[in-house]
Amino acid sequence: GAAKFGELAALAAKKEFGEIHPAYADCLNNLGVMYDRLGLFAKAEPFYLEAMEIRKSSLGDAHPAYIESLINLALLFDKTNQLTKAEPLFIQAMEGRKKQLGDMHPDYAFIMGNLALLYDKSGQYTKAEPLFFREIEILKKSLGDTHPAYANCIENLAAMYDHMLQFGKAETLRLQVIEIRKKDPGESHPDYATSVFNLAVLYDHMGQVTKA
Repeated sequence: GAAKFGELAALAAKKEFGEIHPAYADCLNNLGVMYDRLGLFAKAEPFYLEAMEIRKSSLGDAHPAYIESLINLALLFDKTNQLTKAEPLFIQAMEGRKKQLGDMHPDYAFIMGNLALLYDKSGQYTKAEPLFFREIEILKKSLGDTHPAYANCIENLAAMYDHMLQFGKAETLRLQVIEIRKKDPGESHPDYATSVFNLAVLYDHMGQVTKA
């Protein structure tokens, strides 16, 4: 199927361009993405690693393709709960995006958000909170305070406060998300329904059954 075709394409690229060429690295990365999306993380990892090393040696560690490899591998490690491996990759990717795009670009903020989620997952809330705040600030200025990505970031911060049992802070943020999503994408959209459900769950945890 697609996996076999992808592997044949990688072999063809290796034969034509050599094993340290960016085109070969692209094929390896694409194979990693495919296995990643299929949930076959153990198969994806070596392809991501090899693509990353080739891109670093052939393009340099400031090239967007190399940064893409860092992100792909970091997300993979995050999904497989290898958080200590994911953290330095996210940090390196974040610094690369900052140099490439500046510290007010959404792509820089999105990596910051992934790092914040990692810290939240590992219970490092004092590290996560300022990153969430900064991501929200960047997305508000670069995309606007009605953008879905801005709402998602607020939702993530609210979830962290849930984990910290700071329900008052979480409630304020979840109400804000509902108002944003009520306008866009609208009350008939699943994202709006999810926001309302999350608030109901929060009220249940707070013992406010009537509100829930």
